[in-house]
Amino acid sequence: MSNDKVVELTSAELVDWRPELDTPVWDRFPEATAANAQEVYPGVGDPLSFDVNLMAIDNGQRGFTRKIGLAGVMGLDAWPHVAYFPSYYGHVFINISATRELVKWIPQGDPDAIDEQLFGATRAAGEPRFKTTLRQRLVRIRTLVKLIPMLRGLPKALAANNRQVETYMRALQAADLSRYPDAQLMRELDVAIRRNEFTAELHIANTLLSGSGFENLRKFLVTENVPDVGATIADLCTGLEDVESAKPGRALARLSAQIRGDDRLRPLFTSGDETSVLEALRASDEPAARAIRAQFDEFLRTYGYRGVRELGLTTRVWAMRPESVIGLLQSYVNRDEGLDPDATLREQVHRREQETAQVEGQLGRGKRRKFRGLLKAAHAGIAGRELSKSQWVRSTHSVRLTVREIGHRLDERGFIPSVEAVYFLRLAEVKELMAGKQLLNVAERITSRQSDYRRCLDIETDERFVGRPVPRLRKAATTEPSARDGTVLKGLPVSPGRVTARARVIKELTDEVELQPGEILVCPFTDAAWTPLFFSAAAVVMDLGGPLSHGSTVAREYGIPAVVNVKIGTSTIRQGQMVTVDGSTGEVTLGAAL
Repeated sequence: MSNDKVVELTSAELVDWRPELDTPVWDRFPEATAANAQEVYPGVGDPLSFDVNLMAIDNGQRGFTRKIGLAGVMGLDAWPHVAYFPSYYGHVFINISATRELVKWIPQGDPDAIDEQLFGATRAAGEPRFKTTLRQRLVRIRTLVKLIPMLRGLPKALAANNRQVETYMRALQAADLSRYPDAQLMRELDVAIRRNEFTAELHIANTLLSGSGFENLRKFLVTENVPDVGATIADLCTGLEDVESAKPGRALARLSAQIRGDDRLRPLFTSGDETSVLEALRASDEPAARAIRAQFDEFLRTYGYRGVRELGLTTRVWAMRPESVIGLLQSYVNRDEGLDPDATLREQVHRREQETAQVEGQLGRGKRRKFRGLLKAAHAGIAGRELSKSQWVRSTHSVRLTVREIGHRLDERGFIPSVEAVYFLRLAEVKELMAGKQLLNVAERITSRQSDYRRCLDIETDERFVGRPVPRLRKAATTEPSARDGTVLKGLPVSPGRVTARARVIKELTDEVELQPGEILVCPFTDAAWTPLFFSAAAVVMDLGGPLSHGSTVAREYGIPAVVNVKIGTSTIRQGQMVTVDGSTGEVTLGAAL
């Protein structure tokens, strides 16, 4: 990226500034939120990633809306711009008012429930429940006719797409793309983008429908007067065994257990930094080292598409930076006590089975049958959402691999100033340049977009807003005052348990992050790259999120207390401060600060 100095704007000038990637405000549905969006696509995006993935997810939700017959109701034909996932100042948001409206017309949909589950809104006790109008009830009948075959076919569609996405990604990983002629490389890019768009639509369907399953289970428990519904439903939805986002952490923990148990391997992983350890592992001829190296390489082939901001094409994911995975392994190996992820999983399965039996014991035969059906649907929805997200990330990696090779070619031919500059082209420009067309002012366009990108890095907005957000410079942003001992922060309880320990506040995940075993992880949000840290954490506190957020799901799988949607956790809790996290009540009590 260019290092040209960015002309700084004052706070007043920022309000009138419009970056190239900003989308128009949909006047009919003007409210947006960073919740969930910043978990899926954190930070500032580059132009090419926006053209690939912002359009993929927006077109995915448009496609889902059309397939269930609600495009007319939503007025999509009258709005040609980005509808569901607007972008302002380089950040992606979710159009919460459009999403709420869409859910109103889906059978069993509840806009307040989806707002809570995905975006962290809270529903006060006694608050009026959403009630459908006569027109909504009639439209829901028509929508149900279209939804039934979709619901029946969703598990098979997910399984088939999983095989196709995995096969295609592994084929590209194994291929020498530098030997492909331009025409073949561009065909691969088109195939990868089409597969990405289909997968994004599948993820949207799973996300919206998983919310309905979770809410139906919650409502049933409330109706049956089950006490402490929040903690109960968390226990009912843990130990699911096949949650995709929990698998990388478990795989690393199993590898670390092998290393800890081998006197020949343990010194190799405790005698240097991650780079030197990786070099030593690659060079070793010891049978034990060769065996662990083979497993490590298979881990990278299987989960190497993961990484911080993994839906951004610029991201150097684990496969591109294997030393970062070595660093995670070292943190596991160097623990005072080893990890046994399979024992943890068995404990969570037992916990779920116990809670299930306890609830069933309060029900008659007919209601037990209904409860089992609702629980099965909730489990399938949670696992399906995590699987479809994983598929989207894998299909993005396939696009990333082809784009990286295209960047090398455009750089070698002098069309762009560096390989990394390809991410600051628009998708149409990439295709035109690869087709041999001459474009005017390419260097100037790239420089301007890089300048916008760097300027956006210094901008933040409110989490939720109507219309365009009001930008503010991060250095001018207010900081919460230090909270006094005994202050209680309130969030949403998503994984039960109560823990008191020292806080480790991590605002951005980097290779230098060191979370000591037994510390409480306090962070803004999490994506899959954060979840291996959960095995070291005593508990997790997040500023954003809801019960179905990816971090919430993984916390339940790993059996650690978690509270999300605290809002001001990272700005209030101090490094090393004693904190009590109650994942059953959603309370975070602050103790003495160091």
